[in-house]
Amino acid sequence: MDWLNENDEHSMDILRNAYNRDKADNFPQTSDHTRFSNSVVDVFTQLNEALKLLKQVLLAYADMVHKDFPKFSSNEKLACILMNNVQQLRYSLFVATLEPMIHEQTNKLGALLSKIKGPQLQKTQVAAKEF
Repeated sequence: MDWLNENDEHSMDILRNAYNRDKADNFPQTSDHTRFSNSVVDVFTQLNEALKLLKQVLLAYADMVHKDFPKFSSNEKLACILMNNVQQLRYSLFVATLEPMIHEQTNKLGALLSKIKGPQLQKTQVAAKEF
């Protein structure tokens, strides 16, 4: 599975380079209509590529299980193990690892944004200021 580690290193290099390029250019917006810089686009492009890779790996594993499953279906224990393997891959790759990290990073970014922008006004406060 060295290719996964190499892909991980390559992805992190792309992330660092994109961020450092944006940082050197003072984080320019991608266009007049967006409020984010190029590094965000690069990050999500890389994440989408990684997601495609994960999908390919999982589908290949599922295909192998599907192909071999009839050979093991007479053995209830092995059949259950194969089904549990597929379920565990799904759980481990998506729920167990990504969700807590995404939640934590979102909270951190929200806290940083609050420091930069200050406290946000509620809709009722905005409506009161407009009149």
